[in-house]
Amino acid sequence: MIETIRTKIMLLIVKKKKQVEKIKGILCQKIRKKLDVNIKESLRCVPSHVGGDRCHVECGLDSQHVVDPIENCCSCKNWDPTGIHCMHAVAIIHLKDELRKTYVQTWYTKQTQLAIYSNFIGPIRGPN
Repeated sequence: MIETIRTKIMLLIVKKKKQVEKIKGILCQKIRKKLDVNIKESLRCVPSHVGGDRCHVECGLDSQHVVDPIENCCSCKNWDPTGIHCMHAVAIIHLKDELRKTYVQTWYTKQTQLAIYSNFIGPIRGPN
């Protein structure tokens, strides 16, 4: 059973590394898709800089949030645990005219994923 698990993990690492090598751009494909959704949703937000590092974002009558791009946090609590900026953060980053990809955590980059899958499990001789 352990030999079967080792073989499956060995093949999985090679498969994942090949997938990561095909990525075009800086970010992984799933993260880029989530980011694109947040970019579209940010179009309905109205950001305003209130001084200091914190900013105010309105997304309707009952939806107001505070974004701190330096601390990578938003009062909606979606940016903090995932590391992918929420629509409110995207609106602020767009207001500041900064590159959105610089605010995404480094573990979502192609370079980090290549480093993760660069460690292979080598083949071993059988019992015979």
